[in-house]
Parts: sequence; structure tokens; C-alpha cells
Amino acid sequence: MRSFLFCMQIKRLGIDAGSLYVKIVILDGDETSFSSMSAHNGNPAGAIGRLMRENGIAGTFLAGITGQRGAEIAAALKTELVDEVKAHRRAVSSFYPGARTIISIGAASAALMELDENGELRHYSANSMCAAGTGSFLDQQLSRLGLRYEDTSHFDTIANPPPVAARCAVFAKSDLVHRQQEGYSKAAMWSGLCRGLAHALMNTLLRGRRPEGLTVVVGGVAANATLMKWLSAACGGNVVSFALAPYSAAIGAARLAVTQIGMAENIVFSVAGNAGEPCAPLRKPLVINKSILPPPSPELLRVDRHGNEISISAPPAAKQNKTWLGIDVGSTSVKAVICDNSGKIILDAYRKTGGEPVRAAQALLAGIEEALQNAGVEAQVLGCATTGSGRKIIGAITGADLVINEITAHARGALYADKSIETIFEIGGQDSKYMRISGGVISDAVMNYACAAGTGSFLEEQAKNLGFTLNEASDSVIGVAPGVLSDRCTVFMEQDINGLLRRGYSRRQAMAAATYSVAQNYLNKVVAGRFVSGDKVFFQGATARNKGLVAAFENLLGVSIVVSAHCHVAGAHGAALLVKELCEKEGRTSSFRGFAVARRRILLEKKPCAACHNRCAITYAHIEGEARPPSFGYRCGKDGDSQPKKTNVNFAPFAARAALFRSACAAGKTGAGLTVGLPRALGNYQYLPLWSHFLDGLGCRLKITGTSDEEIAHTAARVSAADFCFPVKVAAAHVQKLAEDGEVDYIFLPQMISGRRHRYATNNYFCPYVQSAGAQAAASAALSGKARAKLIMPAIDFNLGKGRMSGELYAACGAPLHVTRRQVAAAFTRARKAYEKFCAGARAQGKKLLDELARSGKPAVVILGRPYNTADGRVALDLPRKIAQLGVTVIPLELVAFNPRNLGRQFENMFWIYGQMIIAAAKMVRGSRNLYAVYLTNYGCGPDSFLVSFVREIMKGKPFLALELDEHSGDAGYMTRIEAYLDVIRHDKGSPAPQP
Repeated sequence: MRSFLFCMQIKRLGIDAGSLYVKIVILDGDETSFSSMSAHNGNPAGAIGRLMRENGIAGTFLAGITGQRGAEIAAALKTELVDEVKAHRRAVSSFYPGARTIISIGAASAALMELDENGELRHYSANSMCAAGTGSFLDQQLSRLGLRYEDTSHFDTIANPPPVAARCAVFAKSDLVHRQQEGYSKAAMWSGLCRGLAHALMNTLLRGRRPEGLTVVVGGVAANATLMKWLSAACGGNVVSFALAPYSAAIGAARLAVTQIGMAENIVFSVAGNAGEPCAPLRKPLVINKSILPPPSPELLRVDRHGNEISISAPPAAKQNKTWLGIDVGSTSVKAVICDNSGKIILDAYRKTGGEPVRAAQALLAGIEEALQNAGVEAQVLGCATTGSGRKIIGAITGADLVINEITAHARGALYADKSIETIFEIGGQDSKYMRISGGVISDAVMNYACAAGTGSFLEEQAKNLGFTLNEASDSVIGVAPGVLSDRCTVFMEQDINGLLRRGYSRRQAMAAATYSVAQNYLNKVVAGRFVSGDKVFFQGATARNKGLVAAFENLLGVSIVVSAHCHVAGAHGAALLVKELCEKEGRTSSFRGFAVARRRILLEKKPCAACHNRCAITYAHIEGEARPPSFGYRCGKDGDSQPKKTNVNFAPFAARAALFRSACAAGKTGAGLTVGLPRALGNYQYLPLWSHFLDGLGCRLKITGTSDEEIAHTAARVSAADFCFPVKVAAAHVQKLAEDGEVDYIFLPQMISGRRHRYATNNYFCPYVQSAGAQAAASAALSGKARAKLIMPAIDFNLGKGRMSGELYAACGAPLHVTRRQVAAAFTRARKAYEKFCAGARAQGKKLLDELARSGKPAVVILGRPYNTADGRVALDLPRKIAQLGVTVIPLELVAFNPRNLGRQFENMFWIYGQMIIAAAKMVRGSRNLYAVYLTNYGCGPDSFLVSFVREIMKGKPFLALELDEHSGDAGYMTRIEAYLDVIRHDKGSPAPQP
């Protein structure tokens, strides 16, 4: 009894050693008398010891340890590790005893704990191994916007922020760049990001359903008021937190502590393994033997009053100089180059964008003007070009003579430095690029997709976590033999780094391992088996200044890595050279507004264009002193607000297919009768003529949803029952729209199982998500029980005989639509005839078009992909139209007659109906000298994970582009890839057909 009373008087100590931070609390009875946290930079024991010394923590405690790095601390203190879930439950019960749901959002993890009425755990789920949905993800985007968390606390509430995808750091970057160009404020972008993250968490942890009862949010992210607002909205309210929520696990560990420990201010943890040799295999030391690095710079480098890094390479002898200006506006930085008439760089400048590309570009231009004046140089700018993800907006503001994609610009900059190069690697803040040069032109190019692990921002983030600056990280890893990490997602790598540190590797070894992994990720995900010169690789981008990364590439490839002194501004230099060549060739007079644009007030405004039904969201740049603001964002391709809508003849095949599709669909009956809704999604982008005529034949009025838009995309994120591919989420949103329409009596949502088989393939199935579209819609948490009763979901297998097909349709439609079996059979027979007429019309239209193209020899691009990817403007981000605007005819897959004989023996077991169509069309394109292919696929598409590889193999030796779509709405990254691909096509002399 005396021992029990003694224990009751002892203070309790709780330590949460997480993946990135350590948190300490002291409980005095029921009150938290002390709390503090610190980043541990890979050394949690050292961080804990430092916190204790700085805060004079000493004495005897009941100590509880928890967290991802807690095991090593518990071992050092000879106490048990407290389960993190139990710790959170215990802490939350002391603040909110009636809580039924706990959402924990940490630096690198997110978890859901659902409790029963007694507070016992009944369900647990956690995020997948992806950085999205975690605190580190938010930290990265906050840094990109040039913000601190305390800045966001002053933001006004944004009721309807712009959509920002939060599935991945690369997708978020793409959307944020797009939103910056549209003129949205930082507050609006931050709110949109937090809303996207809230929806991502709901899908990841709750599969789209809403939590029951009171929900308590814990972890460091709980202090984010904007995210809390959107989480509450997504959960239907009843979401709370508390001031000490970031310390929840530490508080719970303290309350569950049973071991009495004596602590001293100068405590030193002896973590097992730190003194011994690492037991994991080591990579080769990071040393540079073959590679060529630039010599120490003799240039006049300084940081000016605007915060720009300005470097004057060689002040020209003359006071008046004819010069060319290139500006590269990237995702995290903006660069500029002034070169003379020979192409030689006179001056280069660099700065971070801080989430404001316009202000950053203005500050850079102001710095350049002042630097030239201070050097006594009068520079006459004969031409200006912009490149990078922000090229359009800065091009419009500066009056650029050329707006060029960064792949082409980087290649031109590299060729100026060395005309013999064949392979270029470029790694930027969030983008990575590969370029192959043949005969002085780009013959192949690719960019990274949904993974930030092979980019400069990841390396910077890991250096920060380990307590290094970027410069320190670059130097510290040279000569180090590191352990082996994965080359996967950022979270995988972070977990592996923590594992190395736990096993006794030093911070230098962990940093070296991360450096190796960035190089390996780039080679696996970006280069992906493409040609790499056996002589040398030209390495560009600011990341190329990292010596460790140069050594990693040299070790992995066994070739010389060449880094130019101007590697960080190669894109800007290439842009300057290209505008010089253009203006000299065409005798142009520059439209550059001059450096004075840096001092003008610029206001960005977004308004809809009323010129046609597109209702495009147009961005206007109101520039002080300019009567007419430049504008951009027109889907029709026109150049300004004063012009009429532009007709695009290169888009005519898509327009013709759309017109044929519309005319083939029945309008439905008028007057009395039941109204049946048809969602314009998934299989209905092919079979809507069939089902509209079927329902019309049954006497139904029809209500068909329109093409997807931003409202549908937002609803898709909200109502989807799981993290499906984007087209499936969009289908759920279309169903939701019909369910909320009071005029719709029923929703016809056939579950498409299989197309009609033929003798050239063993199967002909639709994807499982298309097959189960009705069941997914019924499972949507947003769909009420009454709405679910509206669903008519016949199972459709076109291999069944007419009698069985009619029986399936009658079983689903007979009772709700009050029709007989005979009526159903007759309606279906007429509907099939209408659908076959539509298909015949598409084949005839396609044959005529392809014959004309073959006679003319004019290059054209076949858009491969499922109809619901290529014909839905929002899902496809209107990319076919945008390709056409760049001067190339685009052809929808449906106009390419399906020839099953093209499958051959290699693909006779192709399981998927759309896979067969795509493979057959790809083989036709490969055999044509003037046809090329762009494949529109989706992030998370199972069948396409195989099909894209098959098509890439079929197209080997011929330019080919695959674009992976998702819910993010920014097109900047896609347009860079497309513009570079079209440049490759223009230089292609006509790829010969492969030899049999």
C-alpha cells in the first residue's frame, strides 16, 4: 500500500520518438506540467538528451516510451515500449471520454482508430506507403508556397478554394503551379490543398464513409486550423481536437507508464548498435573518378538586395551590347540568363519562387537590371524567351517572343556546351527529365510522373531531416560507403533511413544512402531502360551541383558524368539561344516589355470566357501602364479576348466522332412516363447509343449527364467509396448527380462484364471496376438508401444469346419500368441495330480519314486509351484538343477500325476488350510512316500497368508518348511532355516498319 501511494506521488514522463520528431511531456497528477518537441535529425536519443538538459529535467519518473523510433529509447532506459495505438486511446479518453473515432496524422503516417461504446478498439487502418496525407507532405507544400504555419493562421476563410490534388507531392505541385498561373492567392491555394488532403484522408482511412460519433484528431497536423475545418466538413461535423493533440502519444505513454526510472539532466542514451559495425551490406563509396565537375567559379557571384543570386561570368568589353534573355520559371525556383550575340553567357541569376512566380520573376528582372547597371553595361535585349512550368504566365507578362517547353530548352542549352552529347539527365525541384540526342536533335524524352523520390526536393528534405544543409550534404557523403535503401516512395525511403540509423549507421552514411537512392529511383523510374551513352552523360539542373549525386550516377552507370558551370541555368540559357535563332531567322522585332516590367504593379484576375459553350476559365494579367491585359487559358486556342472563337481543323476527327456519337443517341420520349438517368461515364462513352435507344424503346424519358467538369471532379473526391482510379470516381459523381435530381425516377447503370468474343482472342472482358460500377455506386457513402433503390443494374455479357440477354435485362428492368419481357426483347433488338449503325459509321469515317492522311503523308497522332479516358474532357484535361492546337491532327481510337488479326500469337490471350483495341491500333500505328501514338492512361489502372509496357515495346524505334492522368487539374507538366514529343516527331524522318 505504501509503495502504491509512493508511485501515485511520482511524476510521469512520456516520450514519443517519431520518425522525424521527439516529443516529451511531464504529467503532475492529471495535469500536463511540461511539453516540448524537437526534430531529431536521425538521432532521437541525442534530441531527447538535449531537451532534458535545456529544460533541467531530472529526478525519478514513471516513464512511458512510444513512437516509431521508441524501441531503441525503451531499450536504452530498460523499460517496455508502449503501443502507440493504446497511447493515443488513453490520451484521448482523458480529454474526450465519449470519443468513437481517433484520426492520428503524424509527420510520416496517418492512422484511423475506431472505438466501441466502451472505448475499446474495434477497427484500425493506416495510410499506404505514400507521403500524401502526412505532416511531411504538408511541410513540403508549405515550403513551396513560401509560407510558415504561423502565416496560415492569419488567412481568411476561403469558402470555395481551387481544387488541388493531394494524392502525391508531384500531383500537388502540378496543381499548385497551375493555380499560381491562374492568379489564386496563397491563402486560396493553401485552403485548396488542405481540402484535397482532407478528402484524401477520408478515402485512405475511411474508404469514403463518414466516421461514427465524436471524432478526435491528434498529431502535429491537428494544429492546422484549415485542415481541421475541411476534415470536419468531410466528416459531417462533430470533429474536435485539443491544444496538446500533437503530444497525444506521449501523454498516453505517460499515463500507461509502469516502470520507475531515475533521470538526470546529463543523461546519455547508449542505443544498441551505435558503437558497432553496421551489419547490412554496403554500397561502393561515393567517389568521383571519371566525372567532370566545373572548376571553382571565378565569376562575380553575389546575393543582391532582392535575394537573388547574381553571377556575372565575364563583363563584356563594350558598354553597349546586343543581348538575349532567357527565363526559366520552375516549380521551386526561377532562373534567368543574359547571353551575348555569340550565345556566351554574360550574366545568370537564380532565386526561389516562394509560391509567387510573378513576384519572383519581377525580383529577378530587377536584380538583373541593377547588376548590369552596376557593371556599367547597357544591354539591348533583342529577344526574350520563357520556359519552365510557369512559362505561359511569365511569357505573357514580359512580352516574351518565344514560350518554349523546358525539355527542348534544356537540350539546346546542353548542346551549346557540348555538341557531341547523346544523353542528358536533368533533375529539378519536383521534376526529373531524360533526353536522348541524335544528330543534334531530341530523339527521345521523358519526365517523371507520380513520384517525388527521384527529385531535388526529396534530397533537400532528407538533408534537412538529418541535420545537413544541401551544401553540407553534398560534401559530407564523398568517400562514404553507405547502406542500401529502397528506391521507392519518399515514405519508404524515410523509413529505410530510420532503419539504418537504428542499426548504427552514421548520419553521413544515411545521407549517402539517400543520395544513392535518388539516383537509382531516377534510373528506374525515369530512364527506365532507355539508351544511356557509354561515353558520358550530361547532368543538368541545380541538383547536378550535388557532388554525391554525381558520384552515385558514376558508380551506378560506370560512365563519366559531365556537369557544366551553368548546369543550374541550362534551361534559361537554352531558351535564350532558341529565341535568338528564331528572331534572326524571321527578322523579328522583340515584343519584350523591358526590365521596367519589374517595377510595374501586376494583378492577376480569373474570369470565364463567354465566347462559346466551353466557358473557359481565363487568366488576365493586368499590368500597370498596359491598356489591354494579356490573357491565356482558351481551350479553343485563340490568342486573346478580342478574337472570336478559333476553329481547330486538327481537332476535326474528335469533333466528328463526338457529332456522330450525339446523333446516334436517342433523345428519349416526351410527356408522361418514367424518367431514367444515364451517367455519361465509363462504358457509356461507347455504349450510350445502345442504352439510350433501349430505354427509349421502353417508353422512358431520358436524362443524360453532361461531360465531366470541375464540379464533377470535386464530387468524385468526396463520394468515392475507395481510392479507385479517377474515371471510376468520376462515374460515382455522375451517379450522385442523378441521384440528387428530383426528376429522375431510376438510374440505369449496367454492369458490363464482357464484349463479344472473336476467334483471335480467348477473352474479351471489361476491367473489374467497370464490371462492378453499379456495386461501387451503391456502396458510396453519400448515396442514401432511397437513392440506392433507384439503381437498375443488369449484368451484361454480350456472349450470351439474345434470349438470355433479354432475360437479364427484363429481370432488372421489368418491375421498376413496368414493361413486359416481350417489350424488353423488342427494345433491345432495335437498340443493337442502332448501335451497330453507329459503329459502322465510325469505321467508315475513320477509313476515309486514314486514307486521306496516307495520301498526304501528313503526320497525325492516334490517341490510344479507353473512350472514358480520351473523350471525357475533364478526365483527359482536354489534352487531345491541346495537341491539335499545336498543329498536329489527332485521331480518336474509335475511328481506327479494330482489326483483331493484329493481335497475333503474342496477344491472343489478351484478357481485356479495350486492351485488344489498343494493342491492335498500336500495331497499325507502328506500321505506318506518318502515324504516331499518344497513350492516355490513369494512375492506378491495373490493366494499363501491363498494356503501356506492351505498347512501348511495340513502338520501339518510333517516337511514343504515354501520359498518366489523375484527378489533378494542372496541365503544365503534360504540355511540357507533349510539346517535346511533337518536337521529336517533327525531326523524325518517318520510322520504318519493324522487320518480321
